[in-house]
Amino acid sequence: MKGSKGSESTNTGLTPTYIKGITWFFGIGINKYKNFSQLYNAVKDVLDFEALLRKRYEVFEESRSKVLRNGEATIEKILDYFDHLRKNVKESDRLIIYYSGHGHCDKASGRGFWIPVDAKIESRGLYIHNSCLLYTSPSPRD
Repeated sequence: MKGSKGSESTNTGLTPTYIKGITWFFGIGINKYKNFSQLYNAVKDVLDFEALLRKRYEVFEESRSKVLRNGEATIEKILDYFDHLRKNVKESDRLIIYYSGHGHCDKASGRGFWIPVDAKIESRGLYIHNSCLLYTSPSPRD
């Protein structure tokens, strides 16, 4: 982009000055499942994405970033952090969520689920329904 005198502008447009509020990041990466097949790049993908946001775009402070990896990514810890976000993220803030792990789509209903590290293959009771991102009272069983 050219400036008014023909010189190159240094503003990349990546962080416009009109943006208000705080940017939050919640990443979940699971390679090592207890009851499902192992994955190989899920944790790396989340960490690489977080590093890109920090380095290239400078979009959030470290205190506003949370990554749960492998054994940390239990249903309890995931839902607890969603509760933390609901209490602290303001309407003017931005929230980036990156999930990398197994998922499930119920063919009958078309509903999607995230599979936390402690979920069981034969029971959907510990799967996290995609609607948890929308509602204030998430229930993995809905």
